[in-house]
Amino acid sequence: MDFFDRHLGLYTDRYEVSMAQGYFLQGRASTRVTFDYYFRTQPFGGGYVVFAGLDDVLDLLEGFRYGDEDREYLRSFLLRPRFS
Repeated sequence: MDFFDRHLGLYTDRYEVSMAQGYFLQGRASTRVTFDYYFRTQPFGGGYVVFAGLDDVLDLLEGFRYGDEDREYLRSFLLRPRFS
C-alpha cells in the first residue's frame, strides 16, 4: 500500500493531467472544473450495480498529490516545464 499512497496521482487518466496542463498554460489555472468517476459497462454482464466504497474514494481524493518523483516521471513524456 505504500507505493499506492505515495504515487496516488499516477493512477489517474492522462487526459485529466493533459487538461489541467492546458488550462494552466492558457492562464486559466483558477477555473473550476470537474471530472467523473465512472465505468462504461456493467461488470460481468449484470443488470444492476451497487456502488460500495464511496468513503474510500473520497478519502483518496483528499490525499491526492503529485510528489517530486511523480512529476519527474510525467515530465518525461507529458508535462511541459512551466506546468510541472
